[in-house]
Parts: sequence; C-alpha cells; structure tokens
Amino acid sequence: MVMYAFVTLSAVILGVVIIGLASPPPDPSPDVLALTGAISRFSQKLYKALAKHVDYKIVYSPFSAHLILSVLYLGARNTTADQMKSVLQTSSLSNSHEVYKSLIEYLNTVARDVVFTKIEAVFSQEDKVLLKYITDVDNYYKFTGNSYARLPSRDISSTTIYNPPITFSHKLDFNCTWKSQFNPGNTNRGQFKNKKGYVKDIDFMNQVGTFGVKLSAAENVDVVRLPFENERFAFYVVLPRTLEDFPSLEEIVSADNFDDSIFFSGVEEAYVNITVPKFDISSFQSLDDALENQGMAVAFSKESDFSGIREQPNPIKFVMQLAGIEVSETGANTASMSYVNMGPASSQNDPVKLVADHSFIFYVRDDASRLILLQGKQTDPSKKIFHIDP
Repeated sequence: MVMYAFVTLSAVILGVVIIGLASPPPDPSPDVLALTGAISRFSQKLYKALAKHVDYKIVYSPFSAHLILSVLYLGARNTTADQMKSVLQTSSLSNSHEVYKSLIEYLNTVARDVVFTKIEAVFSQEDKVLLKYITDVDNYYKFTGNSYARLPSRDISSTTIYNPPITFSHKLDFNCTWKSQFNPGNTNRGQFKNKKGYVKDIDFMNQVGTFGVKLSAAENVDVVRLPFENERFAFYVVLPRTLEDFPSLEEIVSADNFDDSIFFSGVEEAYVNITVPKFDISSFQSLDDALENQGMAVAFSKESDFSGIREQPNPIKFVMQLAGIEVSETGANTASMSYVNMGPASSQNDPVKLVADHSFIFYVRDDASRLILLQGKQTDPSKKIFHIDP
C-alpha cells in the first residue's frame, strides 16, 4: 500500500479560540522551549523552499505541519525515522513526543478558553493499525478517536495525513481580537506595491498608539508587534523600509543559520503610527519537494519503514497544505498568523511611522512558549486565493 500524506491548513488554528487569560502563564520548561525552537527552524526551512516563488504570497502553519509529521514519525523506524527526526529539527531531544505532550498541556492549561489541538483518524479493523501506535498517539498528542469531523466554515488550519486506508487529521482554529482594535472610520484606500512594480488599490487600517517595536532588527528592516486581547499571542509585521529592501529580507530569513529571535527579542514599547493592509488570503501548496530536499526522501520511497503503524509498507505519496488568514479592524482569524535594539522611545508628539504599503513578512506567535502558529509573506493583499506547487 502507498501512504498518502495530505496536509490542509486554513488560517484559524482548529484547535485555537482565544478569549482570555485569568493569570500570567508560567514559564515553559527548557524542553518545551527546545521543541518550539525546533518548530521555528523547521518553519524557516519551509519558508526558504516556498519563497523561491517570489511572485507569490505565502501562508502556512509550521506548528500544524510539524505536529502531524511528528505523529507519523512516531510510527517510523530505522532510516525513515532518522531522516524525519533531522527534518523536524528534534535531534537534540531524547523523546520529542514526550515534549510535545508537555507543549500541548502547557498551551491548553495556560490559555483557559483555548481548544488548541485536535487529532483524529479514520481506519477500519481490517487496516490492522497497531494498537500500541494508537495508544501512543493518544498519550502524546491527545488523539480524539477514530472519526473524521468537518472543520467549521472559518477554519484556519487543518492538517491531514492520508494513508489509504488510513487518514490522520490535525486541526487548528485561531480567532482573536486585537488588544487595541482599529477604528473602521480610519480605514482608507491606498496603494500597495510589490516587487514586480505592480500597484494595487486596497484598504489600509490605521491607528496611533503604543506598540512593541524593534527598529533595525536587521539591516533596513523594522518589526512591529500587534498584541491580541490575550497578550501572550501577537501578530508581527516584519517590514523592510523600502520595497527594494524586501529581497535582502528574504535572503536573511532563508539563510541556513537564520535565528528568528532577532525579530522577537528586544522589542520595546513606543508611540507608533501604524498602517497595515486589511486582507483575507488562502493558499494551497505542496510540501513534497520541500520535505524531500531537506532530507526526508526515504519516507516517500518504497524503502520507507512505518512498521510502527502497520506491518505493510506505506511510503508517503504526497503532502499538501491549505492555509488561510484574515486580518481586519477587529482582529485575526488564522491557523498561525504572523511571524527587533531600538533607540529611546519617541515622544507622544512624534510617533514612529510604520506603513506596510509594500511586501512584508508576518508571523502569528505565542510569545509565552515562543511557538510560531502561522508564518507568511504578503505581496498582494488584493488577491485572496492562490496556489503554489513547488
């Protein structure tokens, strides 16, 4: 049999609806931070592979893709397991599955009103899935049963691995309002420019207030942090100062030794006049080449070994992602939306002016655990749906 992997991401983390937090989160364990660091590195590798399509915007959930591949890795053996562990960036963890259990518990415990992660599967008794595997998935990843539930109409992220006759599905849902909402009366039409020189008339949101900012996070790159009502979650805009600086930003993010903490650490509050586009996008993209080129080729071949799931050989056939995100005056719906030494804060009479009227990179991040829920780049807010097939 051939194992098919189908990953769907839409931009609303099925599993995450954030309403409030009664108390400050505890500090995550070193192992949890090591795992979220691995997910960050995994995310940047994916970005490098997808960003070669410079004419396209990008949106994907690294957390959802990493988690469902880790569920598959739980049943991998020998070379297949070794390659998957390397691609998942978890070689430093003695038991990444145990740490995932801690991460899921940390997220669900701290974010009181968040249903954060949901894993389901479809198979029959004739499929001879090993009971130990199902038990282990339930133990580490909170497996919810042998069923397949449809996502709500505004799903942000659904990740599915399909292995005829077995289907694994991980779903995410994120729907959160801004801590400081944009006044719709301040939304105006303006021009957005991309690398090809195209200019599109779109809606821009604007407000003046106190936000986290890191100027010169990288050369000619500034970062602004827009917190959600639950302040541990935020939308980050990584903005090159000019359109001509965007290729240099992508080179930085795509470097083998890139550390995304340069965008998130050292953010300081400042008085800001921020203008960002209002947008709603969805994407459909293949991750096959990205995963194979990073070193996971055996998992896609006849030599694959997933004997920890079932005895019959089942190489992965394909991995796809469907992702989406909506950013408006009230907040964001996404599966993982958004991913700066600053000088003295500006006076109230002289706000720092940041205008995202050209291509930029964004993140949605849980700052408490340093987990990137969503990452992408925006190159054309006027278009909602696009397809990437590397």
